[in-house]
Amino acid sequence: DFGAIFSSITDENIAHKHAEVVKYRSRLAGTQENLEVSRWVEQELRRSGLKVITQSFPVTVPVTKWCRITTADNALIPGVTIDPFWPNLVRTCTTLPEPDGVTGRVVDIGTGSMRELNGKDIAGNIALVSMPLNSSSQPWLDAAKLGAAALLFRPPDDPRGFMAKTLNFPADLPRFYVTGDADSLIGQLVKISARVDWEILEARNVIGVLEPDRPSNEALAIVSHTDSWSPVPDIAPGYQDGA
Repeated sequence: DFGAIFSSITDENIAHKHAEVVKYRSRLAGTQENLEVSRWVEQELRRSGLKVITQSFPVTVPVTKWCRITTADNALIPGVTIDPFWPNLVRTCTTLPEPDGVTGRVVDIGTGSMRELNGKDIAGNIALVSMPLNSSSQPWLDAAKLGAAALLFRPPDDPRGFMAKTLNFPADLPRFYVTGDADSLIGQLVKISARVDWEILEARNVIGVLEPDRPSNEALAIVSHTDSWSPVPDIAPGYQDGA
């Protein structure tokens, strides 16, 4: 009954189902959270009376084993956490040597332009960077050329700031997204320790088939994502994908 189905599509029902999909911090392909959403979609399709087909396939993704920022003497820094960015080609944001990681003083370099770098002690230290809105701009690369041990990125005011934070070659340059009061780190001697490994996990396609009342030569496919992606893999709720 089309009328009954159409009347059941309300803003409240859509918001409820969307919230169910995006409730996880990340739904990167192959993660347990992605699998939970995939199973939920499968359950909903079966509940709607559709014929359900599932397909499993392998995916290779970066998996964070640990990622932390502490004072130089290993004390936690209240209200501040970090997450690794997507790998530079195959080089993940694992800090070397393990497990000690990198230790350095946090230096505020703005967006990383040469003007902002002038007079700053960058070599061997940790650069705190603001994300420029120009998605093709990578001024922070100059900090790497000057010997920064790692980069910390402040949260941007605009999501476009997340773009262009990875490189298409395996640069040994750990990059991290800061959650919390990033400015409180300026001038502090801190330690960053992270381990991110490439792993082969299992992802799934879930297909719901509504059979026609009579044979037809036409088919309509509606496609959506149960997984999500982000420049910061551990923060990928996928609000748009979840729609």
